[in-house]
Amino acid sequence: MLPQTSLRPTFPFWLTLCLLLSLGSVGVLGTVPAFAQGKKQDSEQNFTQREDADFQLRLGQQAQQRGQTEKAIFHWLKAENIYQRFGDEEGLGTTLDYLGEAYVATGDNRAAESAFRRRLAVARDRDDLQAQMFALNNLGTIFLQQANYLIAEEVFTDALAIARSVENTLAAGISLNNLGLAATLQGEYSEAVKRYSTALLFRREARDPAGEALTLTNLADALLYGGAPEEAIIAYKDAFLAAEDIRDFDNQFRALEGQFLSNKAMARTSFIFRDLNRWQTFAREQGNITEEFKTIEHAAYLYAELGDRPQAEIFLEKAIDLATEIGALDRIAFLRQKLAEMQYGKL
Repeated sequence: MLPQTSLRPTFPFWLTLCLLLSLGSVGVLGTVPAFAQGKKQDSEQNFTQREDADFQLRLGQQAQQRGQTEKAIFHWLKAENIYQRFGDEEGLGTTLDYLGEAYVATGDNRAAESAFRRRLAVARDRDDLQAQMFALNNLGTIFLQQANYLIAEEVFTDALAIARSVENTLAAGISLNNLGLAATLQGEYSEAVKRYSTALLFRREARDPAGEALTLTNLADALLYGGAPEEAIIAYKDAFLAAEDIRDFDNQFRALEGQFLSNKAMARTSFIFRDLNRWQTFAREQGNITEEFKTIEHAAYLYAELGDRPQAEIFLEKAIDLATEIGALDRIAFLRQKLAEMQYGKL
């Protein structure tokens, strides 16, 4: 009997997406705050502070682009302090967006939650509905990662309500996609399929190809986990094509893996190896050793299930080599144990 499909992590992209969409305009150098009018000295002082804050914000952006996340956080905390001190809520909100994403990147979910909560508070103070929608979605994803699914659903629902009230199809698509993910993670696959299907309508209306590719892949996952592998294959094919159009390699890999897992769930041996070969070829074309490793590992288990131990051993040894190359120490130990068990079983 083939093993049941396990749920794959599906978090990777919407935090950045919501961040970029919610930023709006970063403070323009040379803009004198309105509250300083009539007081030349105060005006000049606030102008200097604004310049300093904007400068720290840009330094943080530059550090982030170089992959120096901790340094970026250092500069953004400085910017946050200055914006807060002289009451620039627009600059403060932008900085909190950046800080929230940076904390997510470093795995500090507590700090990320705090940043997104403060971002939401600023958006509400300014009655900025667009920023509220995206702050709510970012905050909700943190709750998902903490397995606080019910709270996450409440937050996403609030974001969706705002999006619908202002007829923002882009935000509605993001919110429904996240609601679908919340349902998937709770094992409510039928509900997830409904939410993703509705999200797709908004994604397409908003002409959001990246969002469409992501939602299609998530929809296919929900169909697969919900016991509809044939329908899942169709959705994965659509997802692959949508991702291919925009060179979204992450969702192309997810779609290829999903097609393989769907055919495996139906025990279609010939299709399983075809899908595995397509997945491996694509991984090699993109120079993605991690994805290639996954295909080799799957092949080893497939041959073992089919009773072809010599081939299984060959692929286990290949998998160990690739795991060593990518530094996957936990997988190396596991695969060596499997190889030893297989070799011992032959004697």
